Amino acid sequence: ATDFLRSLNSVFLCNEANQWAKCEDGRSGHDLTADTWRYDLEKKSWNRIDSAKHPSNHLEDGMAYSPEIESIVYAGHGRIWILDLASGQWREAKEKLPRTHMGMVVFHDAVRKRMLLAGGGDYDKWKTTAGGFNSLYAFDPRTEKVSRLADGPTAMCRAGLSHDTRRDLFFVVACFKGVGMEQPAN
Repeated sequence: ATDFLRSLNSVFLCNEANQWAKCEDGRSGHDLTADTWRYDLEKKSWNRIDSAKHPSNHLEDGMAYSPEIESIVYAGHGRIWILDLASGQWREAKEKLPRTHMGMVVFHDAVRKRMLLAGGGDYDKWKTTAGGFNSLYAFDPRTEKVSRLADGPTAMCRAGLSHDTRRDLFFVVACFKGVGMEQPAN
């Protein structure tokens, strides 16, 4: 998961994927990418954020900055995590997601001061609504409550969300076919 914070002129990275990477100390694959990193664009340097607790690297989770709590909200695989940028520490939110979602996107809803947690699901069920890929939740970062919203009209996996705050419209770009998955020709 990644996010750019204009206020800090930095890119944050957490739990990325690289199954072929190898390190001289014997670590390999996703173990090498199971950390949180900050890239300072001005200094052109990477710094590892060393936290006592950390979200597990189950792959394809999402995260976004919440100005309401000055923290990054990370969600997927049934859990919600909060990275306090002042302390550099991760902690689990009070509430969990009601189900597992792999490929979830996290987006800040500035008008309602909440986070939207959209899509993702069980990969073996991507063609069914039971797979969860059309699910949409609201997460209030101040109270840490999760609320189920109306299901989306289409499957969303690693979808891109944009918000036109002037008209209060959300736009979704969702592409599931051909994104790292083989599908039978129909």
